[in-house]
Amino acid sequence: MLPDLENPRNSQRSPEGSAFFGHHFSEPAATNLALQRAFNGKDDLLASIPSIPAVLQTLLNELNQPADAVNLLRVAEIIGRDESLAAQCLRMANSALFSRGPGTDSLRGAVRTLGIARTRDIAVSCGLMRIVPRSKGTLDPLVFWQHSLACAIVSRKLARSVGFGDPEKAYLAGLMHDIGYIVNLVVLPQETRAALERA
Repeated sequence: MLPDLENPRNSQRSPEGSAFFGHHFSEPAATNLALQRAFNGKDDLLASIPSIPAVLQTLLNELNQPADAVNLLRVAEIIGRDESLAAQCLRMANSALFSRGPGTDSLRGAVRTLGIARTRDIAVSCGLMRIVPRSKGTLDPLVFWQHSLACAIVSRKLARSVGFGDPEKAYLAGLMHDIGYIVNLVVLPQETRAALERA
């Protein structure tokens, strides 16, 4: 958890990240002068945020078709192009959460076990893991991926249990709830590391 940036106690701060801790970044962006100053002269920030690999976009395009139009053989073939994604799918398919018998060592079997929706879940969360900056002392990409996926699954189950009209929106909210960490680590790396160290 990031520290409370509006807490007066944070005025006792070290020189590192002092410009960050002195501002109120929780205010709306349109009226937040501190945030506007932080982004001043950084018009290329969006370009600096890594994008997901092309293979993941191809996979998502395939999975987002109507269920009866999805070709599981093609899905398995696309997943096989990405070693990390393939490993995640096989690991999840053989986990206690999904496996109900002998394990599978084929991607086609993994996709069949997981189903279209869960395969899509893994692809999206794996894409998030790819854009987490890999620098010592910040976020562990694997921990971030596991946490985001777990929150997404719990959010969807909770939405269904309370009768929320669109559980997939709840899922997406759970999956993306920490996306600000990634943006902060890319856009304001020193300030964010300082905040995490103080948390």
